[in-house]
Amino acid sequence: MKHVSALIFPATEPSYHILSRFLIFFKTLSCYRVMEPEEAGNNDDNLFPGLYSGYTPAPLGKDLLRFKRLLQEMETGRADEFARLFSIAKAPMAGGRLRDRDETSSAGIFSALHRDDDTEKSIRHQEDLWQARLILKLAEMFDRKEEEVRQGLEQISAAERKVFASLEGPGDNNAGTAEELPAPDKQQHPHINHILPAGAAAAPAQTLIPIRLKAWARLYLEDNSDRLAIILAAQGSQSGSILLDGYENIWRKEPLKLFSLPIPDSLNPDRIKNRDHYLMARNTFREEIKDHLDYFAKLLRKTSASAEAAHYTQEDGATLTGTIAAWEKRLKIHFPAAGADYGKLDFYSLPGVSFSGLFQHLFHLEKTGPANKEEQPTAILAVLTP
Repeated sequence: MKHVSALIFPATEPSYHILSRFLIFFKTLSCYRVMEPEEAGNNDDNLFPGLYSGYTPAPLGKDLLRFKRLLQEMETGRADEFARLFSIAKAPMAGGRLRDRDETSSAGIFSALHRDDDTEKSIRHQEDLWQARLILKLAEMFDRKEEEVRQGLEQISAAERKVFASLEGPGDNNAGTAEELPAPDKQQHPHINHILPAGAAAAPAQTLIPIRLKAWARLYLEDNSDRLAIILAAQGSQSGSILLDGYENIWRKEPLKLFSLPIPDSLNPDRIKNRDHYLMARNTFREEIKDHLDYFAKLLRKTSASAEAAHYTQEDGATLTGTIAAWEKRLKIHFPAAGADYGKLDFYSLPGVSFSGLFQHLFHLEKTGPANKEEQPTAILAVLTP
């Protein structure tokens, strides 16, 4: 049985911290990129080669350079200029002609007056996609700023602990053990989370999540690739709650909670110093519980393939309970930590509703383009919480 993969949402630059937690369970992960890389072959992230990659469901094509120029202006501009940038960030007119040049000619005016509905709809659709990309890039900027502030506070806290430990003197055996955290390597991974103490990872800006999720949903509805995973993995409880509540409110049915697994909130810095050590521990753990992972994968695939709510027999329930217990036992051996240092990965199904159907109804969006991608009739949602 193939192990399951997941598509992370709504982040388009998930952190090291989030990826390392999800990869404890999932075989591979993917996420959306707002824009395609300019260099061929530069599509995969270097954080976890072969385990995690990003791709662009709606490439910008010839508008990539124009979009990058706008991003540079956003990066250097003031906050009060963002509204102006959004207002001018419109998709180019058909044929690539400038708007003023096109509409100053009599032929252009005549064409504009008699433009058919399909053309108008196409233009509006491209403009909506353009705006969605900008929202997601703004969200990336917020995440990056929050991460820089968080790491700065952690370094200050570490320095204070060292000062207090030196003032207390050598009598305290536990004093002076705190180490100053390294500054982020902005050139190599500007968005990377270093391995930090439990609970140190900052959540995305809460007020931005609803609009960010709607922008991400626009890209999802453009995705007709064969890489579409059967599971969407939410990096925060608020993103998951928006979808779960939307399903319940619109379809008047409760989401079905399938099972919940403990996940290390942060990797023990004394035991796992870097990515290679993490991967060794992760792969050893997954190899030892291979049969249990096969069971979870079979359960998730079977649930997603049925439009009906799953009904478990007493025997099924006992098997699931035993498999979860085995997961917990082996996890604590490979990733020992205090009880508070384990988060949860909750799995839900939305019986009879695909993610495309959910996004269309929840955000009043349309699925455009060729409908050549068959989705599973039941959406599976994985929500990671501290």
